[in-house]
Amino acid sequence: MIVFLLAIGGVPPKDVIWARGVNTVVGGALARWNPADKSWLQELERVRRGARTARANLEASIDRLGSEPGTTREQIARLSAALASSHRFIHALMALDAVFLQQPALASSPPLTNFLSKVETTLALFASTLRGARAPSKDFPNLREEHRLMVQSRTSDASSALARFDSINIEADRITNSVNTLAEQITQWTRTPEFAALHKRKLELEAENAKI
Repeated sequence: MIVFLLAIGGVPPKDVIWARGVNTVVGGALARWNPADKSWLQELERVRRGARTARANLEASIDRLGSEPGTTREQIARLSAALASSHRFIHALMALDAVFLQQPALASSPPLTNFLSKVETTLALFASTLRGARAPSKDFPNLREEHRLMVQSRTSDASSALARFDSINIEADRITNSVNTLAEQITQWTRTPEFAALHKRKLELEAENAKI
């Protein structure tokens, strides 16, 4: 999604790896995070820096787009709304990261690992959709149901690590809400003439670059 949005502001898609970075953070840092592996922590920090830089570039691109002739308020509002949803998603991930720093064992719990795997699948489908592919709705995981199953798995045993899952469930709920909202925003945008024109222009630029 970010790759495509940045392309609107004139940033070459090949230079943007934000979406890939987020997928790596979700699938790796949360599901397979191992604090004893210093090399992995270094890689995680590198990805974090890349994500922060790309997000800052996106915000700057939207600001520049707002000053371009022909840009409508609806276009800016649409992009700003998607950006706000992505912020909520990132903030929830950061909160989970803080929890795992205190209780690393929770990061590898099967219910959470399964939930984050479904989130990663959803993000990958977003990226594919924004590049022009048509992903059937049946391919998108039901994140709300996955979250429900994760909450349901929490034990009432105070001595169990899962008894401390409340904060994780809260942040997972924020992730679910933000990603589901993004799904609606992306679906609406991909049905507009504006998106069709942008996708056509993207294909033309790729064809021109291939000739160089």
